[in-house]
Amino acid sequence: MNDHNHRVNRQIRLPRIQLIDHNGKNHGVIDTKEAMQIAYNAGLDLVEVSPSARPPVCKVMNYGQYKYQQKKNNKSKPKQAKTKTIKFRPRIENHDLEVLIKRANKFLSKGSRVQTQINFHGRWRDKTDIGYELLNQFIEQLKSISKVESPIRKESNHGNVTMKMMLAPLGE
Repeated sequence: MNDHNHRVNRQIRLPRIQLIDHNGKNHGVIDTKEAMQIAYNAGLDLVEVSPSARPPVCKVMNYGQYKYQQKKNNKSKPKQAKTKTIKFRPRIENHDLEVLIKRANKFLSKGSRVQTQINFHGRWRDKTDIGYELLNQFIEQLKSISKVESPIRKESNHGNVTMKMMLAPLGE
């Protein structure tokens, strides 16, 4: 059997089929040989489109073009924007922060959204002002290619504090 379980031309072995020609006209139940002759005269293929029907339904069409359209239709589904997460702690060195900003820049330029997350543990829980500074630095460095999708927010869970924000590419 061919792709998508379609029998084509000589692969159709049943003596009688229901034929729909290339113009969409239903010829009813006819001999398979006669249907193949109609397809041959039209310069097209005889394709079994509904093998479970009795008798099976066959259609006269350009099978190569049909497969191409099916493949094209499957690819044309819109891609969902991915979200990339960048996590770090408040005690980050300037060079490490620059590396993370470059990484965020790369993600944004490829069309992904970027969620930044700073985790505060222990005595650093009281120093969230550092988190605001770091996240604002992110926003400032990436403002030419991104916009703030969700502003900086502070969450507290089990004594730890997390600060998050979401950046989206400008074209979105």
